[in-house]
Amino acid sequence: MPHRAKDAGFFALAGLWEHWQDVEAGKKIDSCTVITTRANEEVAELHDRMPVIIGKEDFDLWLEVNSPRNDSEEVIKRI
Repeated sequence: MPHRAKDAGFFALAGLWEHWQDVEAGKKIDSCTVITTRANEEVAELHDRMPVIIGKEDFDLWLEVNSPRNDSEEVIKRI
């Protein structure tokens, strides 16, 4: 049986996207990554990592802090 959000509502995965240009190679590059964390109990049976899930109540917060201006060690400290 497929897994879904407990409330069957929307959720998002935390990720980063970047567009940059390699001037030397003359290429424009789009790249992205999914941010992972330790697996919860359900996923741990399959793998030790899982994507960070952003609940709909935190969409605005994630989009607000997901800025290249936030480039310091402070953003990776455990809260």
